[in-house]
Amino acid sequence: MVGWPVAGPFKPPSTGVSAKTIWVVNSAVEGPVSLTGRRLDGPGVAVFPGYERDPDFYEQRAAGTYVGRWDRTELVLVPPHVYEHRTEISIPSAGCWQFTARMETETVEIVQYIYADA
Repeated sequence: MVGWPVAGPFKPPSTGVSAKTIWVVNSAVEGPVSLTGRRLDGPGVAVFPGYERDPDFYEQRAAGTYVGRWDRTELVLVPPHVYEHRTEISIPSAGCWQFTARMETETVEIVQYIYADA
């Protein structure tokens, strides 16, 4: 996972922190990878409003009419995993967050402190 909070057109409809995020999945992984996120030092779950493989993702951005999926608390990265997956995350507040990637029989957890943008 690569990402940091940034301001942009995909800001959540309520207060919160958003980040453009890149997920790198080994090309040897043949199936889908499921992502979830939860806060470790308080309440909250991550939302994944945008994914580059969503229909019309880039067209909406270019037209300035971007509409995120603010109800998606699980994102499935679909193969092929031959390059990075560009997504967005939105969290209700800065803090210590755990992102979990699940494949068929494997689980990878990433813990990251995410700061609010200035």
